[in-house]
Amino acid sequence: MRSNWWYLPSLLLVLAILGGCTPKAAPPIATTGTTAISATPKAAAPAITLEDAAWDEVVKASKKENKVVLYSFTWVGDVGVALADAFSKRWGITVEIINAPGAGIVERVKTEQRAKMYTSDLVEFSGSYSASLLKEGYFVSVVTELPALREDVWIVNPKTDAAGNILAHSFQIQTPWVNTKLVKPGEEPTSWADLLDPRWRGKILMYDPRTTSSADTGVHGLLKYKVVPADYFQKLAAQVVIPPGVGIWAPWQALIRGEGPILSWGTDGSGQTFQEQGAPIKPILTREGVIGNSTPIQMLKNAPHPNAGRVFLNFIFTAQGQEILGRFRKNIPNRKDVPNYSMFAGLTLPRIAQFTQEDRDEQDENFRLGVAAKLFGLR
Repeated sequence: MRSNWWYLPSLLLVLAILGGCTPKAAPPIATTGTTAISATPKAAAPAITLEDAAWDEVVKASKKENKVVLYSFTWVGDVGVALADAFSKRWGITVEIINAPGAGIVERVKTEQRAKMYTSDLVEFSGSYSASLLKEGYFVSVVTELPALREDVWIVNPKTDAAGNILAHSFQIQTPWVNTKLVKPGEEPTSWADLLDPRWRGKILMYDPRTTSSADTGVHGLLKYKVVPADYFQKLAAQVVIPPGVGIWAPWQALIRGEGPILSWGTDGSGQTFQEQGAPIKPILTREGVIGNSTPIQMLKNAPHPNAGRVFLNFIFTAQGQEILGRFRKNIPNRKDVPNYSMFAGLTLPRIAQFTQEDRDEQDENFRLGVAAKLFGLR
């Protein structure tokens, strides 16, 4: 999530105006100014079939390989099981999803590639981690091979880089979240600036910037696009507390348990899932804007199951694959023919900026250098 505000379409930084969070009919993402999102999807073009000779050969070869291995950071639990089951039922090919933190996946891929001992066909995690592997040439572009990507159904082209090495499979929105038992309606922050209110000193939960790039994503977007002043995060440092734990789940669980009234920024899909499970939490759509991002997936160089990997990757971008992702992750859909399960469905989403591939590279460099960690006095 990285001039035209929609320069490279897979990553976006959008403003969201709080207009209610009741899911409605599927709207596409706005593409100009602050134009309201249309609630009526356009008719999809006829699906590309397997009549294409080259793709038919890929499918035939995939049956012989009969397996796909994927390293994933976000497809944990039900969503991973649902994707694997649906794909296996359709193609008769086994899917193995290995979950790990983003930094661990990066190191594992690098180690395997250098040792020429290849395990995984695909990787799925945040864009900043993807940028690191892209620089070292560990991805293969298959964007021209996948029939689903040739369908006339895309609101935003899934390609995030010019060569199509990195493909965005879904969008997220990052914004502050509050525990509704600890923050009453009249006390809710309505802007990023409100997080500096003395009442929140030492009470705002935040991801540990030493263990996840999510903090650098927020810092980068808010500073680069001048949503907050240059000294904002030095001031915010006095407000935050980092709960023990690695990765993104520790602050979410602390918010749900009531160990803090506010999470500095959380994604819509995770928050909505917890909310539907009964957690007393809600998002704050800040008036200056909320951070947009997208989650990419890539084909690895020297994949041990290159054809099965391609068939699975194509499945992720079909209507069935995108519907499963949206249903379990609650993200704003990118296909016009997929229902919108997001809590932000039906809202008008104006924006001030988006994340480009350049932004991803900058985020990766910032995480490597510990920019967010330094701003919060942790390095």
